[in-house]
Amino acid sequence: PYEAWVGWILVVLIASISLYGNKYVAVLQGMGKMAVVQRWQMVTSILAVVSSALMLLLTDSLLFTILAFYCWNLLGLTVNLFLFKKVFKFVRLEVPANSFLKLKATIVGDSVKSGFGVMISLGLIQFSGLIVINICTSAQAATYMLSLQIIRAVSSFSQAPFYSKLPSLTKIYVQHNGVNLARKVAERGMNLALLTYILLVLIVTFLGRDLLTLIGSNSEFPGDAFWLLLVAAFLVERIGAMHLQLYSISGDIIWHKANGFTGMLVLLQSIVYFNFFGLLGLPLAMLVSYVIFFIPFVLCKSYSIFGSFDIARNILVSLLLITIWVYQI
Repeated sequence: PYEAWVGWILVVLIASISLYGNKYVAVLQGMGKMAVVQRWQMVTSILAVVSSALMLLLTDSLLFTILAFYCWNLLGLTVNLFLFKKVFKFVRLEVPANSFLKLKATIVGDSVKSGFGVMISLGLIQFSGLIVINICTSAQAATYMLSLQIIRAVSSFSQAPFYSKLPSLTKIYVQHNGVNLARKVAERGMNLALLTYILLVLIVTFLGRDLLTLIGSNSEFPGDAFWLLLVAAFLVERIGAMHLQLYSISGDIIWHKANGFTGMLVLLQSIVYFNFFGLLGLPLAMLVSYVIFFIPFVLCKSYSIFGSFDIARNILVSLLLITIWVYQI
């Protein structure tokens, strides 16, 4: 218990510092330096996983394992600060007070809206884990939490091909009023992100069970039906999220509306579906909520500016490939 409490305090402190340091990441990404930021994040993440695993094996201590993992967060923050000062040298130029206050008000307002939307979306998924722990068996809860971590990692990794294009998309849209060009660039990024998601899901589906057996995990890989529903739900969410990001470059922030109402739908439907389908009801509630509200609402907004994308075919082909592969295995 002592080590756990000290470890928790360290997590809170370092996470707070990292959260503050995210402003450097935001500026660097806005300046088109996403590639170098992602490279350093990848390096520090790999080192964090390796060093914490080694520390766990060598010391069998939760506290030292946490320290070994989170120290790399501080190094990442230091690197981002260095890159910020190197790339964004004109930050200290004099800016008229009125212009600065207007810009600050815009940024803070949009950040609060988008932040609230992200909090609802990710927070609800994490909160579902707490519910499952209290109403399901330990084995079911472990499988559910493991599934969430896997699919969230896959979803996050697949964001890169599209999110790396956001600075250039914003520049094209704002400076050149190039709606058609922005749509073409966005569509290429979305298709590549979708392909990345499919490939990662297939790899995880193929290797997941063997890897868990290899490391002697007590958690089981999710069943086919549950895994398919979860994969489908996050696939639809990822497509909607990319269009939401694309629409946001117009300056109209609707994250709080899209994710807020979707979150309420997920919560209400989870209660109903769980009574009928058990654990399958949770990913089913996510999928249905995304399909009946999130996707139509976001695509309607996105299409109103950038025109239509051939998104239905992409979803169907993706789900068909994943379904065939999962049941073949």
